[in-house]
Amino acid sequence: MSDGSLRATANLRESLGNKLRTWLHAISHPLPVRMQMFSLSAYILFADFGLTLRRFNMQDWMIALAAGLATEAMMAKFSSKPIRLSSAYISSSAIFFLLDSPYWWADPALAAIAVFLKRNITDFRGSHHFNPANLALLCGIGVTPMIYTLDPTRLPHRQDLYLLIVALGSLTVVLAKRYWLAASYLGSFVILSALWATWTGENLSYSIFRVLGPLNLVFCFHMISDPVTSPEKRNDQLRLGVALACVDVILRELYIYHSTLLAMISIAALRGTWTNWRFTLHPLECGHPVELKGPQGRI
Repeated sequence: MSDGSLRATANLRESLGNKLRTWLHAISHPLPVRMQMFSLSAYILFADFGLTLRRFNMQDWMIALAAGLATEAMMAKFSSKPIRLSSAYISSSAIFFLLDSPYWWADPALAAIAVFLKRNITDFRGSHHFNPANLALLCGIGVTPMIYTLDPTRLPHRQDLYLLIVALGSLTVVLAKRYWLAASYLGSFVILSALWATWTGENLSYSIFRVLGPLNLVFCFHMISDPVTSPEKRNDQLRLGVALACVDVILRELYIYHSTLLAMISIAALRGTWTNWRFTLHPLECGHPVELKGPQGRI
């Protein structure tokens, strides 16, 4: 065998080895991410067939997953960002579980949109503030409300499904170390709702049910407490949870639909603006050294 053939064989092996390592890295995830994927899958599989506005069936779910994963794989080939199949899986499953549509193609289309948003507009100075599933949900119900609906009553009123959401969601939050965020959001919402109900004479149990219902708990455990788009420090988690609860309660009392989604995107926008402003004034503190103009470098 000639030296050229040996080098070509070695290069081919190295190329195949690099591709294999890339795909193994894409499908091997830390425990909190695996717990997110497992929890959403369990909710879908456990949901009672025929008791919801749209049947939860494996075929529709698989189509939505295929659309999200295929979009992630295709976009990764033309991007410098690494492939993240787990994020596509989580976003596609969340969209399928939460939204209702009479069209079979609606969930796959929105899953692909969520992946596109994740890879293109959710990065802000190297940080993630916007949850891609949240953006896709708002895009669906805001732009095409005749196709997508987000109805809190669409989940079956079953105690076993509710307990499953509480158990797996709580475990997901604990493993992701976002329990301060979830607790501050739920606690602040309950307190603010109780104060508002006392002042206006509204039904207190109904006010508390709005945040402790199954749909809102899914938002809390799997979107608000998303480890990628939420802060790590305890004080930051507490501030974010209280801020989200305040905005959510205000929007609900103003009879604005989808208040939790709107609260998340508005607070995310404020966090992104703060990050940009802080980066501009103190780039070294943010861990991004400024390059010099001229022969030494450029901006």
